[in-house]
Amino acid sequence: MKKYPLIIALLASTSFAANAELTMSFTDFYNKVKVVVKEDGVPVSNAQLTSTMQGQTHTATNENGVAYFYKRNTQGLQRFTATTEGGEATKVSKFIDRHDDA
Repeated sequence: MKKYPLIIALLASTSFAANAELTMSFTDFYNKVKVVVKEDGVPVSNAQLTSTMQGQTHTATNENGVAYFYKRNTQGLQRFTATTEGGEATKVSKFIDRHDDA
């Protein structure tokens, strides 16, 4: 009977960890896209990022949770996935403009 409070406490702490919110935000520059990965508002370092962008499909965030994808004549809807070292993942689709000057 004394184990029940311990089990309930362990389950409660696990459920809070599982509910962490992983987010990605984007800033579209002329020749690159800046991606910031945060978990509960805190930058995530070494998050693995994948994308469908031509020429660069994988990178990792720095200590500030920032990574860059460089545009190589890419335009259209691109898919991005961020995965933390703990295995939590989030996916976002983002329209990337080519920014032609012509």
